Amino acid sequence: MNDIPDNIIILHPDFEKLKTEVEKLRTELSMFVLERDNLLYQECKNIEMAYMLSVGALEYKAYEIECAILRLKRKVELIQAKKNRQENCSLHG
Repeated sequence: MNDIPDNIIILHPDFEKLKTEVEKLRTELSMFVLERDNLLYQECKNIEMAYMLSVGALEYKAYEIECAILRLKRKVELIQAKKNRQENCSLHG
């Protein structure tokens, strides 16, 4: 009948080659994940910090100026409203 016993598993000839290829791809994937994490959690943070140090202060100053302008515009509106009602207004405070 059959010369091969039933409990023996016959491996495909390319099994070891494929196993090696899978291991190689796993290693390559782990290197890519490591590189991505480095870029995401270190490089990006360094770039963000450099940006905040160089541009962030200027953005904050521009925001402060914008708020001051809006306060002055509101003050002018209130003074104009008082003048329209022919009321006396103090320019202090």
